[in-house]
Amino acid sequence: MRNQLGLKLTLMVAFASVWYLILPFFWAHNMYEHIDHSEMSYAEFLSFYVPERAVGAVFLVCLPMIFLRPRFAVVGLLFAATLMPALEFTYGSPATAWPASVVFLLYLSWSLHAVNQKRP
Repeated sequence: MRNQLGLKLTLMVAFASVWYLILPFFWAHNMYEHIDHSEMSYAEFLSFYVPERAVGAVFLVCLPMIFLRPRFAVVGLLFAATLMPALEFTYGSPATAWPASVVFLLYLSWSLHAVNQKRP
């Protein structure tokens, strides 16, 4: 790889990948197992996490851009950070950690922007 991101940024991207792409499916499964699931299917429990999955989709698009086009990834991460509160207030979600998700996306985009500014 031609451009080095640094260990801190790489670990943040790995954590964000788990947080935004994998955990909403586990949260829905946990809810499915602990609430009487005779009347609702797993897909219906998964539909409760629309904001998290939408931000995960935006993050999935930004993931290759972090390494290929970091400036576009910064814009995409900022878009995801502004999309999260809008979707939370529009659709709602059982997850209450969305403010931390927004702060983390903003910090990730700021860190990626700072690394991008240091390169020639």
